[in-house]
Amino acid sequence: MDHTSISSELLEVLKAFNTILLDDSLFHTSLGIPKSSWTDELGRLRVWAANIGAHQKGHSSLDYRLRDASHIKTQIVNLLRSFKRALRDLEEVLTALSRKEPLAEEDAKGRDENMDEDDATAEVEDIFLHITEVISNLYRLSMLVRQPSQQDRLLRYRKDDALGYEPFDRQHVLEKLPKADSSVIDRLGTAISNRRRDLKGLERHRAKLAKGISHAHLDHHDGVSTVMSGTLATEYKEEDGTARLEAESVGGESAASSASSFLADGQRIKIPPPPLGYGSEQFFECPYCFLITTADSRQSWARHVFRDLRPYLCVFPDCSTPSQLYDRRRDWFLHLQTNHLRASTPIAVATCPLCGENELLHKQLKHHLAIHLEELALFALPRDIQDDEDDDDATEDDRVPAWMSEPFGIIHEVARRLEEERLCPEESSRRGKESHHRDHQYISD
Repeated sequence: MDHTSISSELLEVLKAFNTILLDDSLFHTSLGIPKSSWTDELGRLRVWAANIGAHQKGHSSLDYRLRDASHIKTQIVNLLRSFKRALRDLEEVLTALSRKEPLAEEDAKGRDENMDEDDATAEVEDIFLHITEVISNLYRLSMLVRQPSQQDRLLRYRKDDALGYEPFDRQHVLEKLPKADSSVIDRLGTAISNRRRDLKGLERHRAKLAKGISHAHLDHHDGVSTVMSGTLATEYKEEDGTARLEAESVGGESAASSASSFLADGQRIKIPPPPLGYGSEQFFECPYCFLITTADSRQSWARHVFRDLRPYLCVFPDCSTPSQLYDRRRDWFLHLQTNHLRASTPIAVATCPLCGENELLHKQLKHHLAIHLEELALFALPRDIQDDEDDDDATEDDRVPAWMSEPFGIIHEVARRLEEERLCPEESSRRGKESHHRDHQYISD
């Protein structure tokens, strides 16, 4: 049984990658790949490691999280070893160029005996594409491993995280919805403060996981532990994976529709702009929940933001579960219909219990109330919210590839690519060049 740790493999990769990036010959213009592209990939690798604690040891480490999921750990270790092989190949190319000597026969493996700059350029481009693919596969696996739960949020927040915000948030609700019942105003204000608390807890947990990543590639001789106090990696549980990865059909309106929704007075909801990586195959770290994700449209980004915020809660004073938050409109409105709304036909007229607008058709009430709650939830975000660009005509498809429809699909796909690389390096390299035009996915709610 292989007892290699993820952290040890990662540290070797980081050390080798940093060493190679100190070699100016890598950035020779004839080699085609600019320095910024190489440093971007190093940055992506560091973000992945920091996000999931791959460089850590002890109970805060990825090794600890995957202690009962050896199949996933094996795939991550194999990816890191493939990364190391690519870096060794890159080092050989640079050495051969610097010495103006042919590569050793045992290292050539079918390459031309004399490596000119054209050969070196093609070789370096292949290695670069392979490295980007390996990092993308690491991101794919991290989406499977880091599955958030409400229990995780409760373990990470501190009571003082929302201290001082409660009266401020209540006043904000009162100014927005002066006609709402006072108990509902209190409830909505408290919900905003609790969202601030939850987001702060997630941010603090991310900072703890990332501790030490900037110098993780350096040799440590002082015996300083990289284990962080108060941080315990949540164990990966197989049964939780499917729910996180399945693309659920929501039917009707989704939270994402609010990306182009308007309030009753014509003002548009201000959803924060997507981070870099929006609309492409690139994975990125959400600046709010700090999970790795993708977003191929503004609708999918809005869906992700509202899943983080869980904006929906009961808006009636006499509710038996007043503090229950929902991240999906469907579940929330089912609660309203079951416990508070008595209209049985879609033509019934309703009055908004928050703003007092009347003559709303019963079927319009869901959307109307949801917009109020989504706008209030966005107030909890820790960054300045900018006006969303016009995207009313967006029609991007949020479908998920079949191979991601269950958790083992990701593992099998990564394993398949590694096996292809081992059996046929040239074909794997060719497919690597095509990887930018396929495997586009998004984990939808």
